[in-house]
Amino acid sequence: MLFVVVLGAVALEQNNRLHSQTEIMHKQSLQSRRSVKNIELYIRSMQLEYRHMLLAESEEQFEKAIYKTDQYEELVAGEFEVLLQRDTEPGTDIGEAMAMFEQQWVKIRENNRQLARDGHISPALERVADTGDIGTLRENLLESLEKIDIVLEERADDLLSQSYKIRSSLRNQLLIILFAIVTLSLLLYYFLYRNIRKPLDEIGKATEQFKQGDLNSRSNYVSKNEFGLLSDAFNDMAAAIQSFTEKLEAQNRELKKQKAKISEASQLKTSFIGNISHELRTPLNSIITLSGVLGRRLEGQISKEEQSYLNIIERNGTHLLELINDFLDYSRLETGKEETEIVRFDLNTMIDDIVFLLRPQADQKGIDLWFTRTKDPLLIESDPDKCRRILQNLIVNAIKFTPEGHVEITVSSHPSHTDIRVKDTGIGIESEKIPLIFEEFRQADNTTSRNYGGTGLGLSIAKRYAELLGGTILVESQPAKGSAFTLRLPR
Repeated sequence: MLFVVVLGAVALEQNNRLHSQTEIMHKQSLQSRRSVKNIELYIRSMQLEYRHMLLAESEEQFEKAIYKTDQYEELVAGEFEVLLQRDTEPGTDIGEAMAMFEQQWVKIRENNRQLARDGHISPALERVADTGDIGTLRENLLESLEKIDIVLEERADDLLSQSYKIRSSLRNQLLIILFAIVTLSLLLYYFLYRNIRKPLDEIGKATEQFKQGDLNSRSNYVSKNEFGLLSDAFNDMAAAIQSFTEKLEAQNRELKKQKAKISEASQLKTSFIGNISHELRTPLNSIITLSGVLGRRLEGQISKEEQSYLNIIERNGTHLLELINDFLDYSRLETGKEETEIVRFDLNTMIDDIVFLLRPQADQKGIDLWFTRTKDPLLIESDPDKCRRILQNLIVNAIKFTPEGHVEITVSSHPSHTDIRVKDTGIGIESEKIPLIFEEFRQADNTTSRNYGGTGLGLSIAKRYAELLGGTILVESQPAKGSAFTLRLPR
């Protein structure tokens, strides 16, 4: 950093010197030489205008030539003033040339102008010729200006030479400083490599081996400096981790044994639920069928109270069968034995069938259930049994949680997917509880299960079936305003 600061300071100083030299060259040499050339040009112009005056054919031409000559005289005087103010160094004789112009040549020229006014043109022409006194004085003045220009040129050359020397000096100084910087950098690199990089490489190598699983890896760097302390700390940490890991491995082995026992118990539980469900379905189907047959055959032959008993038996049997079907589906999903059979079917026809079966439940609660189908058949490729199970669960839930109002089913077809939307005017769900309704054995809250019943498996099974078919279930709901469940299936 120190050498960089010195480098910047030297470069700044030498740059200022070069700028100063350039400024002097511009002001004192280049501009002064331009003023000298302007004076020479104005004097030549005065000579030409003076000849025009002597050769004028009219008074107007005579006065015009005099006016232009006076203008050039003022320009020459102005340039001399600028030269005197700008050039303060000795050796240029600007003052002598200015005195020659103002005190000699101008006065003699005024006398000759008066001679021309008096009509003596020939003597006046002889005086302004190169051999005349005015011409000789003019040539002397031009020669003096030429000498001034030469002095200014030599001074500019000298300034340029000094600039070259400054540039060379700056280059040498910068090279020396750069060499010092490179040398110091190499020394610092060697020092850092020896005292920092080497122990860091040793500790890093041990750390990488430890990271790759070699718990016996340790750092061999020994020193009393900070890196030695770091190496010792790493070794202590590695020993502690190794000890802790060995304890964890022992615990993991024990946990694996416990997990195996739990998994076995879970499999036995699932198998037991499946077997019990199968065993219960057979008598339940018989009870439901027989109670339905008896209710229809004995209608009008028995009292209304006895008829209601048969209806209660059939309704409760059907409810119990739905619960058993939920447990069967859940057990198949848990064991991973659920398979899909993809076929092409009409979604409109399936929803019509489901609505026909569930309309008695809606009528019993006094709510409307309707399905808005598409004009054309809505064909998709999926598993019809699982689609039916999903939609039946969604519609049953909508009817169950709608005390009054209606349940509406609509379908919409898109290029990549089909949406089946089940919308109700029921009790709704709070936004923070929506994620809970798809968990097994969970409902929105405890009061829901107490008031409306159910195991909490219906929506969980529906969602897992939807994911099995490559789809999903979307939920929109507000408390006391109803809910909308959308089954989205790929076409």
